[in-house]
Amino acid sequence: MIESHNLKDQVIVIEPTNGVLKAQLEAIVVKHGGIVEQNPVEGRTFCYVETGMKMKAKSVMRSRKFDVVRHTWLLDCQEHYRPFGPADMVSSTSNRAQEFQDRYDEFGDPFGLRSTLTSLKYSMAQVQALKREAKISRDLIADFECTQWANPSKFGLFRQLTFYVDRYVQIGQSSEGNSKEDCLHPLESIELLIEFYGGRVIKDDLKDEDRLSHVVVSASDLTRVPQFKAIRRTKTKKFHLVPESYIEHCVQDGRLLSIVDYEL
Repeated sequence: MIESHNLKDQVIVIEPTNGVLKAQLEAIVVKHGGIVEQNPVEGRTFCYVETGMKMKAKSVMRSRKFDVVRHTWLLDCQEHYRPFGPADMVSSTSNRAQEFQDRYDEFGDPFGLRSTLTSLKYSMAQVQALKREAKISRDLIADFECTQWANPSKFGLFRQLTFYVDRYVQIGQSSEGNSKEDCLHPLESIELLIEFYGGRVIKDDLKDEDRLSHVVVSASDLTRVPQFKAIRRTKTKKFHLVPESYIEHCVQDGRLLSIVDYEL
């Protein structure tokens, strides 16, 4: 049953390696208005779809006369059609490669189409393969979020803040291990929350850290609060001392809450 005309008059050949998969893919081709044939013909076949890259598919690829596409492309078109891109290709004809050059950047990321999980993975792999990886500073990420999004990103909630989480045997000495041995410290999940929402977490050199903005302690154990207050008195830039509920409530509200009701 035809549900769209995205492949109208396009002839597609499916590799006959996997009979069940082949039938499923051919049904998707027909669903989008395409024509299924069993053998590729130069000048007529739109693309050849592999289902295992066995001898026949390899022979088609070596001929360089046809675009050979991964079967996952058609599976992605089961519900909604999308044109194939560089991430979907096993091999491309010279004409198709030129078309991709006009519509995609050098990493295979489309200029005018929505990216998919497949295309993003491909693009990231291309960045790595071309040795074009770059280290992006936290400040640059924060600037990007401010300029590209009308509203602050929830996932950058703590982006410009630096935290110390009180979960070690000795303050500022992570090498000493958790203060609760052989089990997950209750504040470890808070540390993960902070990092997930863009915050920076320091584990050592607490007294020498000038960018420290918050110290998080467990509300169930406030015994070291006086020690943290003593450290704070030595600093020119003072940090906030808060219980873990401050982090949890900020995440729940999707914004930085007033520190007034949480300061210890």
